[in-house]
Amino acid sequence: GESPVLRVCEDGRTVRATAPPPLNKRAEYRDSRDYSFTHVLDGEASQEQVYGATSQGIVQAFVEEGKSGLIFTYGVTSSGKSFTVLGTKEEPGLIPRAVAQICEEAKIAGAARGVQEVAGGGPQSVD
Repeated sequence: GESPVLRVCEDGRTVRATAPPPLNKRAEYRDSRDYSFTHVLDGEASQEQVYGATSQGIVQAFVEEGKSGLIFTYGVTSSGKSFTVLGTKEEPGLIPRAVAQICEEAKIAGAARGVQEVAGGGPQSVD
């Protein structure tokens, strides 16, 4: 069979790019190139795994330390950005998981943070 153009290396942080035939016959494309990342997730990663690897720490730093954070998606059309961010009822994406984490952390912190659950609605800030 054909070998993949992109392969996640065993360290779970590196992607090896190898040019497909016939490009790999050209000198400038002959060698594979490695790209290192904080996390590499394959197409089989669950929404929970994606959240844990990419967003959970950012949200936790926001809740515990008031740090600002940015979570964004980037990719070609139909690559799964909206699904990753929004998810489904059965498999919530980044936004519903972040909101749930913030609400859970706020409940733990209690009224000291000024957040309470309002019947029939979502979390609301109170002064």
